[in-house]
Amino acid sequence: MRACSAAPWPWTASVRLAFTWVPPRATCSPALTQATRGRRCPARCRGSSASKHMCRSRNMPHATLELPSLLYSVVGISTLTVEGDTLESALEDAYRQLPTLRVHLCDETGHFRRHVLCFLNDVNTRWLEDAQQPLSDGDQITILQAVSGG
Repeated sequence: MRACSAAPWPWTASVRLAFTWVPPRATCSPALTQATRGRRCPARCRGSSASKHMCRSRNMPHATLELPSLLYSVVGISTLTVEGDTLESALEDAYRQLPTLRVHLCDETGHFRRHVLCFLNDVNTRWLEDAQQPLSDGDQITILQAVSGG
């Protein structure tokens, strides 16, 4: 018998290789597990920090802090009401309300990052001597991210 070039030899027949790694399926138990409630923990839990800062003093000026749209996905809001008699104390109030804000705006020394600009009533605060600028009720603090490149 002569070998035909069109038919594969038995030892060269294609073998379909398959590699799969799938964790085994979870199986349900036929009966419900009986559980009993444990004892109540005597320690009191701390209140949630996700709520807005409600203990505001009545004689502190309130300002509106506007955040850049890039931070919206991180903190979930674009404007925030802060209080403080100076720009620095108002920013500290914002950091208390939104703890992740400090990481995105400030470097390790506590100053604004180079690409972050802060405006107090449309005046760039980078050129001011310090952050102890007095605030009045209704002031506007705007945070912007500088864009550079070519």
